Amino acid sequence: MRKLAIRLIKVPQFVQAKLDPEDSNFEEKARMKKTLIRCFGMRLMDQEPEVRREAYVKLTHLNIKIEDFDCPETRMLIFKEGMTDQDTRVKAACIQFLTPSIVEEVEFEVD
Repeated sequence: MRKLAIRLIKVPQFVQAKLDPEDSNFEEKARMKKTLIRCFGMRLMDQEPEVRREAYVKLTHLNIKIEDFDCPETRMLIFKEGMTDQDTRVKAACIQFLTPSIVEEVEFEVD
């Protein structure tokens, strides 16, 4: 049930984009985004591997990055638990989630 809830939850479009501090609703949008990040973050520690995997996948699809989690201790816990998960599909989803934060996209010019 938790896996299905994560998969089907509708998230406002602004959650996927970088918030504009000039937006008149910036405070409210930032609060909503933090709440959603916390909710999905809690599922990263779920007892069921499929729920953990689904949470990583959802965060990845929403363009949420590890640095969007406020607390450094939380970021380290997510990194540690995800990279040492016994389920290889969860570990793979964690790597997919972490990759944009760790590997900077660089464009190369080909002559």
